[in-house]
Amino acid sequence: MESTVKGFIVLTFILILVGFQVIPAQAVDNTCEKTTGGISISMKIDSNDVLVNGASITLENAPFFRNGIAYVPLKEIVDLCGGMTQYFPAKKSVMIALKNENDYVCFSEIWIGKSKLFRPGDDLPEYNFNEDPIKREFVFPINKYYMPIIQNNRTFVPADYFSRFGYADVNWNAERKRIIMSDDNTLRVGNLKIFGDFELLDEDIKKRFKNTGRIGEDFPGEVYSDGDMELILKKETPSEKDSLKIMKIVLLNEKHSTPRGLKVGDSVDRYMDLYGVSKYEYPNFVQIEENDGRITKIIIQPLA
Repeated sequence: MESTVKGFIVLTFILILVGFQVIPAQAVDNTCEKTTGGISISMKIDSNDVLVNGASITLENAPFFRNGIAYVPLKEIVDLCGGMTQYFPAKKSVMIALKNENDYVCFSEIWIGKSKLFRPGDDLPEYNFNEDPIKREFVFPINKYYMPIIQNNRTFVPADYFSRFGYADVNWNAERKRIIMSDDNTLRVGNLKIFGDFELLDEDIKKRFKNTGRIGEDFPGEVYSDGDMELILKKETPSEKDSLKIMKIVLLNEKHSTPRGLKVGDSVDRYMDLYGVSKYEYPNFVQIEENDGRITKIIIQPLA
């Protein structure tokens, strides 16, 4: 009976989504692998000012820290991610819909004042929680306060619920009191992706880059440049005559930015706000060189 009710709620929510066209729902995906929509949100505790892909916006409700947990306003963050929420007063539950990379809608349900999460037909990654395989409900025993709450007539959730939804990686920087939530692909700049095949790019992109005659240091390969950035290109195997893999991307000036909106010329503080790490921290896929607190070069590469 309970599964029938849940199915009805999900169906009702789908109709809401389609009817109001909040999300262009092509289909419902009950597997909902981690999304890659390319959004990064950096929030500071007790501040309404947030960075979304590097752009400054203002939230109506600021994140806060309580009982060892960083809370964020659920609806505002879901809205920023292009999703939708629906509150069901009788159950004191909230249904959340977020799109994955294939534009499929992924559903989750949470309950105010209860440490559990429901995702229909999904197998979540391993976390420190208990699972009821029949009800598909996941109970989090991490902290007795670890649950959605109401404050100022708004629903707040622990920030890392968004990783439980399967939507984003969530990191907490205690020193800077920042929550950094990201579903971006860090190892790219525009259409240029680490491990991507350079030969499959558009011809106008390939023509921009010229062989400098130099060999890369960290990742041996030929260095190509268009004056604004450098690429280290390497054949993945000696037999691949027409395949050049991008092994490293280096931004030389402010013309291009990382997926999180970082550019050459930005401050080191901005780098730490967007990535939550210092330039000396390891492992880190996006590294910088700086002079007098300003970024002079941005290096994007896989771990050596």
